[in-house]
Amino acid sequence: MNAIAPELLRRVPGCDGGEAPHCVRALTGGRGVNSVWLVQTAAGDFVLRLRHEPVDRPGSFSRFELASHRLAAAAGLAPRVVDAAPDGHWLVMDYVDAPAWSGEQLLSDAGIDVLGATLGRLHALECPATLPRMDICGIAHGYLARIAKHGPEHADRAAIECAAIERESRDLEGLSRRSVLNHGDLMAANLLGPGPDAPPVLVDWEYAQRADPTWDLACLIAYYPALEQRRGRLLGAAGLTEAQDRQILSLQLRLFSRFNRLWQHAEAGNWIS
Repeated sequence: MNAIAPELLRRVPGCDGGEAPHCVRALTGGRGVNSVWLVQTAAGDFVLRLRHEPVDRPGSFSRFELASHRLAAAAGLAPRVVDAAPDGHWLVMDYVDAPAWSGEQLLSDAGIDVLGATLGRLHALECPATLPRMDICGIAHGYLARIAKHGPEHADRAAIECAAIERESRDLEGLSRRSVLNHGDLMAANLLGPGPDAPPVLVDWEYAQRADPTWDLACLIAYYPALEQRRGRLLGAAGLTEAQDRQILSLQLRLFSRFNRLWQHAEAGNWIS
């Protein structure tokens, strides 16, 4: 989608009376399933984010994204939500005038320490009962259904991954009943800030989930394998210092890696080894 519908543009402060914005610029990202714009008006700079149809996808529900984003924003961990559709399929937020972190920043000692502390703050938030616990098996089977429909030649391989996810998720249930808010997609591009010495602002809450706090750490290690050798520092920075946390993280990492392979094929159309 290349243009903002007039009725949607009116939800941006400074355009609510029909005024024209000073500037509208499409922002990178979205993977073709979201459109994101920077809208500059007399009232300030804002980001408008719109989900395309189908609004909800396996593991990504607009109303849960909105609830998670608002919860994090209230704690100063995400941009303020200015306005949003009741079901969350579009939202307007403050623009954060700061660069995304680089991979090098994320992997530095200072980056690990400040990101871990930020995740500790996130995972300490009290979640409302309306934000359900992550249904990893249900999401995996949603991916399997999409793969069977659009890439049936990969369905058998995907079914094997689903069966493994079911087994390993049962093992995880026996180890942890913790259920906290996780961002779920912690790549450097979703961390905004001047550098690793300052806490980042977290954006793109599309895959936010309630799960054990090690889920976010598993995401980081899966995306940045160099962190595998730094997992002790990362766990400590996030306040996860018990021996059981290491055990749970090892299982979560296997789960996330399987999960991400299914996502890659179901969402991005390619299979990673």
